Amino acid sequence: MYENHNFLRETVVEVNAAVVGISQHRWIGIGEESTEDDAKLVMQEKHFDILPIYSGSNITSYFGTVERNNFSNIKKAEITHRDVMPLQTHIRDVIKNFYTEKRYFFFLLDENKVSGLISESNLNSRQVKVWLFGLLSELEVRLGMLVKENFQNEDKLQQKVFDKTDGNYRDIKRRFSKDCERGVESNFVEYLYLSTLIDLIEEEKIYLKLGYKDKDKFKNDYRNINNLRNTVMHSKSLITKEKSVKELWILLDKIEESLFLLR
Repeated sequence: MYENHNFLRETVVEVNAAVVGISQHRWIGIGEESTEDDAKLVMQEKHFDILPIYSGSNITSYFGTVERNNFSNIKKAEITHRDVMPLQTHIRDVIKNFYTEKRYFFFLLDENKVSGLISESNLNSRQVKVWLFGLLSELEVRLGMLVKENFQNEDKLQQKVFDKTDGNYRDIKRRFSKDCERGVESNFVEYLYLSTLIDLIEEEKIYLKLGYKDKDKFKNDYRNINNLRNTVMHSKSLITKEKSVKELWILLDKIEESLFLLR
């Protein structure tokens, strides 16, 4: 299973829970002698939904909000096997576990000892976006190869693109023509945007090779993937009130399915 995981993503930077989460040495905790009122004050001031409780040097319990961002109602709970994951867990599996387990946090284990914490908000970190950028770049390259194989003759592909007049297509023609004038020889498909590739795949019905029978389903899925790319490229938050972990996981699963079919 782990070997297959590596082969599927051999060209993508690896990021794990420890890189994205918060180390025990960086978080704020509270002593086991502290009261619920003490915990509420800290959680409200710091906007923490989870507050670890120290028992000596160990963490075996925590205070947590009953409702996210509502610090007036909290409860104390023991840490169980359902609350933890190894700190080496790949970020892809972290996202999947958030979705499938319907959770927003996990404590991180190092040699069976709690040593960190990861929550949904940590998915907005730069490291996660770097990982996603690698995955999306790989998808874009593979889609470009698919489009190129479909046209076979690059002149026909160029003509198809140059016949269109909207902004992205004009920009592609301008950049390609400028490089040709400078004597730069490049693969034409490398000039195409992800949105352009999606348009061409739709028009040429190449989406059948991506497992789609329905054009509208392809357009909807890949519009969302392109939106994810724009979110990553413009350093916007991946997880907000409007954008959930569920949405992110569904897109990741779709990207992985496409990469598998394009292998």
